[in-house]
Amino acid sequence: MFWKLLPWILRGLALAIVAAVLHYHLPQGEVVRITGTEVKRMDVDSGELRTGEQAGATRDVRFLNAVTADGGTRVYRNEDTGWGFPPYLKFDSADITAEAQDLAGRSGWVLVERYGWRIRVLSMFPNVLDLTEVEAGYEYFPWKAVVILVLIVGLLGAVYVGFLRLLAGLHLEDRLAGGEERIEDLRSRFHRQVVEWRARFRDLRRP
Repeated sequence: MFWKLLPWILRGLALAIVAAVLHYHLPQGEVVRITGTEVKRMDVDSGELRTGEQAGATRDVRFLNAVTADGGTRVYRNEDTGWGFPPYLKFDSADITAEAQDLAGRSGWVLVERYGWRIRVLSMFPNVLDLTEVEAGYEYFPWKAVVILVLIVGLLGAVYVGFLRLLAGLHLEDRLAGGEERIEDLRSRFHRQVVEWRARFRDLRRP
């Protein structure tokens, strides 16, 4: 039973990994009220928060603090993505900090677009991509994530169709079919030869 379910388990696991990767890297948003900004020192390798007494390579990271309409707290990382992955080409983290400080002083509602997860035990924070001042009660729809997903699906579909056309152009299906016929012919010959050997062996054993 387990071995029959194993292929489906592996498929489900692969699908879950793909979904998690997309959920982490695709842009998302939430409406919050910015309460302040700060700079914290973090470990270069692990990304954990550091104190001045700890040794090792560190970097200064900008953070934005916020609260939601229902009183929940939010903490966002504000770092440039540069030319790396994910390819958001963010180079304006300093400008976003200045904008956040201005918004915090006005106590208005702000749409924070970001990617990533907040995992407290791992000191992980979502990274801010953009800030937009909105009215109270604004309903966010992740249209950017939808557009990116459509582009990804379209690209994968185009690659798949191109691969099928390549196979058709090379006539690989006919070649594979011919190869299967030859393999089946070899199996039949081998089977007949085994039957013949068994008959000869029985004849030799007769008195």
